[in-house]
Amino acid sequence: MIKIGAPILALLVLVLFYLLFEDSINWAAFGALASLFVVIWAVSQIYIIKWIDRPILRIKDYENGPPFFRPAPEIDKETRQVISIGYYVNLQIINEGKTVAKNAEPYLSSFWEFRNGDYHRDKNWIPVRLRWIFDQPQESENLMPWKPYRFNLLNLSTSHPDEFRLLLIFLPTGQLSSFRTGRYCFEVTVFAEDTKPLSRYYFVDFLSGGISEDFASVRNKFVIHDSKKSPNDC
Repeated sequence: MIKIGAPILALLVLVLFYLLFEDSINWAAFGALASLFVVIWAVSQIYIIKWIDRPILRIKDYENGPPFFRPAPEIDKETRQVISIGYYVNLQIINEGKTVAKNAEPYLSSFWEFRNGDYHRDKNWIPVRLRWIFDQPQESENLMPWKPYRFNLLNLSTSHPDEFRLLLIFLPTGQLSSFRTGRYCFEVTVFAEDTKPLSRYYFVDFLSGGISEDFASVRNKFVIHDSKKSPNDC
């Protein structure tokens, strides 16, 4: 529709000018101007169409329960026996645009800890990529329009009941990946081609340790809420 709009619009402009200024129009100059308009529109419409059809990423609002926060058995790789119960926090992202968001990668891009009545940002934090659910850890993901995708953020376990762990693709030396009870905020940013980075903030209140197999108890001890604002902007 956009492609045929330019010639039609130029024709309508010509007709209008003819009706209003029939006796005074310099048709040679006006014809050149109309031709220039059509050329400019033909070139610019490529970028306009690309912008209209661009990927648009949205991270779904977090809920402190299934399927965002859910229990799952942890199985020994050798014996295939259940050795503990894990609790996994995962996030959902949807591409609401008209084209594929290529090479999307979720990162844990920043981190704050609540101390002395305020949140303090770790200025030495190096962004580390999070894991897509069910995919190989080193692969990016091409996000099809309107198909929901999930990636992991962190987990708790009855095998380490007094801490939670970030689910990163690797554990950087000298950088925290496990946390004891306390209050924290994690910035999650998703990068993809042809779209702006999308960030969301997850405030974690780990009220007490002693994670057990009672999911209701775990949900009371470990509470997350999300925000579009960082602790510095709240």
